[in-house]
Amino acid sequence: MRIVPRTRRGWMILGILALTFAFAAWWVNRQLEPRRLTTIVLAQLGGSLKLDLRFDGLPDYALRPEPRLLIPNLVATDPGNGQVILRTERLEVSLPWATITGGYPVITRIDLRKPQLDLAALQHWLAAQPKTPFKLPTLTRGLKIEDGRLRADRWQLDSVDLSLPRLKQNEAAAAKLAFRFREEKTALSFAGMMQLVNAAPASDFDLQGTGQLEQSPKPLAYSLSLAGHFVSDDSAFRLEAKSLRLQGESPLPNLTANGTVALGKNLSMSLHGELAQWPKDWPALPAPLNASKGALPVQLVYEGKPDFSDVLSLESTLGETRFHANLRVPEMQTWLSVDNAAPLPPLTGTLTSPQLNIDGVDLKDVSVEIEDDLPAAPAPTKP
Repeated sequence: MRIVPRTRRGWMILGILALTFAFAAWWVNRQLEPRRLTTIVLAQLGGSLKLDLRFDGLPDYALRPEPRLLIPNLVATDPGNGQVILRTERLEVSLPWATITGGYPVITRIDLRKPQLDLAALQHWLAAQPKTPFKLPTLTRGLKIEDGRLRADRWQLDSVDLSLPRLKQNEAAAAKLAFRFREEKTALSFAGMMQLVNAAPASDFDLQGTGQLEQSPKPLAYSLSLAGHFVSDDSAFRLEAKSLRLQGESPLPNLTANGTVALGKNLSMSLHGELAQWPKDWPALPAPLNASKGALPVQLVYEGKPDFSDVLSLESTLGETRFHANLRVPEMQTWLSVDNAAPLPPLTGTLTSPQLNIDGVDLKDVSVEIEDDLPAAPAPTKP
């Protein structure tokens, strides 16, 4: 038997190790070649979601803290009709090694930069999918959206920022949220925190935040505290407000209320609560309503476009005095902002009271009607 010298055996071992490492490096580089890896992952995801997923540009990858794909200019299309559902300037997807080596597509985190979502196209695609129980994806490292946009038929959300540390079906979730709502001439910003008891299409929730109603001559700041229960499906988003508190600069009210809100093609709202005080920029109330030192009970009912351009019904009762009015918010805003506006606000309404004082004159058993060119509005419902 021939004995190989120790030095030669060492060189052979080093050579074998070098070849092994070279092969491993070649295999890893092949597996992680950005365009090939992106094509594989998108083909797996697109097949499971029944979407056509394509990108434009040069993808890249990173390995820390786990493998991440950086995909430029992603476009998600409904293969049934060719409508673009989602496009984004950049998509970053974190995924485990098992997905890279050909396993079932699993994603641990998603980062989206400037995504644009078409709500009508999304709803059309969802309607064509098999009716299976809805299930949220599990993202153990969360979701981040930067400068997103959601476009609907007559309104849109833009400047959407969302940070969600973790997402799993039926687990509690907390997210930082900011957006701007736009509907024709109406613009409203919001930034705050939302907490869900269950991450699901229906859950109890708590929302806290601040924002501005953008209007002339200056934006109106407000703060919002809202707790209740929501249900979201393909047709509408419905909310039961168990506790709502809105504090705003006049003419925005300081309001505490409860009630229901539904948003689909139209907005439906019915709220019952109290005004802390009558806003100073609203049309002045006659006595004795203007003499109230405490909170003023109110009911608000609305059915129409999401921008409140249709008729809003307001009712307030204090003792035996009752005031009911129908108005449009944009017309009221214009009336309030004009220095030489008509003496009466643009509304229709009735005021009944056993006693009123107008310009120092006491009136008994009064019933006053104010007429304007407004259609009838839904009648307030009982709390």
